[in-house]
Amino acid sequence: MAEQWESTMDRINRLANEKFQLLLKASHQYLSPEDLDRLHFLERELTRLWEIRRQELAGRPDPLDLLIEASYR
Repeated sequence: MAEQWESTMDRINRLANEKFQLLLKASHQYLSPEDLDRLHFLERELTRLWEIRRQELAGRPDPLDLLIEASYR
């Protein structure tokens, strides 16, 4: 599971960096239609990846919950 988590987070980080670079470019000049399409794709993909990440986290036991459960044993 850790490998899947890392690959999701690695992809989020890579795409977020690409989005940042496009936004930085947009602050200095107009974006080409291809750049705009890519920016819209990145926004959709990041939304999808964050949802996947939330689902991954939901499947994991919370360390605090595990500690509380262990204290009652």
